[in-house]
Amino acid sequence: MILTLNIQKVESGIYEARVENGRSEVDEFEASTIASAIREAAARGYGARGFHIWYGAICIGTTAVFAMRHDAETLALKLLGVAAQF
Repeated sequence: MILTLNIQKVESGIYEARVENGRSEVDEFEASTIASAIREAAARGYGARGFHIWYGAICIGTTAVFAMRHDAETLALKLLGVAAQF
């Protein structure tokens, strides 16, 4: 199963993360950074093999849970790098 992780910046140091399965919300939680939101979603697992990761309107595609657990900072930097181009 592939889920969707949507991350939105609420304010400095507070990010809202929503995990969705299609149009159904599976979970919602807050994190202090984008990387910690990615890592937390991977840790919770939800039975998923991977996630479509979004930050606002930017998507970095489908990412395996293993990569989310072990490379969350790089994934967060990639999201911010692409977002900075727009």
